[in-house]
Amino acid sequence: AARPRGGGSSGPSTSRYSMDVTDTETLIERIAAREQHKEAQAQQLRRRREFEELQECTFTPQIVRNVPKAATGPIVVRGLGRHLELKELARRKVTEQREKEAKVFISDPKALANPPAGPYTVPEPFALSSYDDERTARKVAARRQMPSSEMAECTFKPQTNEGKVREMLNRILAEESTAERRR
Repeated sequence: AARPRGGGSSGPSTSRYSMDVTDTETLIERIAAREQHKEAQAQQLRRRREFEELQECTFTPQIVRNVPKAATGPIVVRGLGRHLELKELARRKVTEQREKEAKVFISDPKALANPPAGPYTVPEPFALSSYDDERTARKVAARRQMPSSEMAECTFKPQTNEGKVREMLNRILAEESTAERRR
């Protein structure tokens, strides 16, 4: 008579490597419990190894017990005075520029003591950057045209496997998409 594989018993196998899969509700819970148990064992092993490594350490740091006291007087920042002076000069320069522009480029001629009679020209500051903008636009357009004109001179077209493979893949994908549309 042949022996059954489970160790000779006729009931369900009790090996630690086997599980009863007939009860699906508790199967997931048992798998999760096993995973948690394995993780806990691994973490305990890691802690034990770390503790053993730390037992061998003999270094003890010297901790400074007396912390320096905070300064009670004013804190001197070198260069702060000069920085503030430069900021004030820059602010003053901007306000002077605005005053000059307001005086030279009369924005509201009716507010003057002696307003000009009849039609008048409203002067505005120069904007010389428009020439630079046009030149930049021409450069950008020339750069866009250069690659196409250079590529027109290139006549060599190598026959590679990559091109053939790409064509074949495109053909197959096109055939599949048309077949799917027909369905």
